[in-house]
Amino acid sequence: MIYGEVSIKLIMSKKRAKLINGEVIAYQKKGYGEKVVLLVHGNMCSSEHYSTLLREINPTLYTVYALDLRGFGDSTYNSPIKTVSDLSNDIQLFINYMNIETVYLIGWSAGGPVCLQLCIDYPDLVEGIILLSPVGFKGAPLQKKDQSGANTGKYYDSKDEMAQDPEVSIPSKAIHNNDFITLNNMWNLGIYTNKKPSNFISTLLINETLKQQNLEDIYWALAHFNLSNEYNGYSQGDGQIKQINVPVLCFWGEQDLIIKFEDVKDIVNSLPYATLRVLKACGHSPLVDHLDEILKGIDEMFG
Repeated sequence: MIYGEVSIKLIMSKKRAKLINGEVIAYQKKGYGEKVVLLVHGNMCSSEHYSTLLREINPTLYTVYALDLRGFGDSTYNSPIKTVSDLSNDIQLFINYMNIETVYLIGWSAGGPVCLQLCIDYPDLVEGIILLSPVGFKGAPLQKKDQSGANTGKYYDSKDEMAQDPEVSIPSKAIHNNDFITLNNMWNLGIYTNKKPSNFISTLLINETLKQQNLEDIYWALAHFNLSNEYNGYSQGDGQIKQINVPVLCFWGEQDLIIKFEDVKDIVNSLPYATLRVLKACGHSPLVDHLDEILKGIDEMFG
């Protein structure tokens, strides 16, 4: 079910880039400034979740690209992803396609690991990173639940088994059934703990979430993502976090119900040129709750 006419407006606003791996990446572009900024969204999102930032960012200073990652929004999903690197490699191919030399990255939530992996694998491409409520560098190792819904300390043996976890199965079923109401309730309860977008914007964003094709795959990839030296329950890390030497600015909201403060703090403490800004009266949606602070951080980091 598509609510209203917002989907037509979305399709008309996006361009397409056909990568050499056969995937077609939908994207939005704003500005003509010298410095190139790539916006990397999180899970159950698309480029449209950066719409307010795209409207407000200074077009004379920056050329901004907001991408629909593979399997999200209006991008294709010809080859299922297995790792976070599959997504960061797509971005590298997009950068080559657009003949861009270097970029600044902004990653929200699950987009954070994608930005970190891109910087590790292609260090000459990345000038700096801003992370908004990012998934930690030890990944998101989803634990099995007991009958009461509490974590057991044990981990899933397969993607199919993980797909039965309520955290995965509820949104997966909602997307499969075009269940706008369930997804809207999830966002209102878990993400918009402070401010909420207008009804029009909320409808537009949920319609984008309904397009996702890779939900179970992204959960499995995030569980195995691990840049630490530790075993996270799914994979043994090899300390790649130490390879990141560009400036990194992390934002985290005090009302965030999705990302733990300790996970964001660990990112900052593990990097030589990283800083942390804690936002009051802010949940997991800093672009909604504190867009002014994000824009200020962009000018300080990238300007």
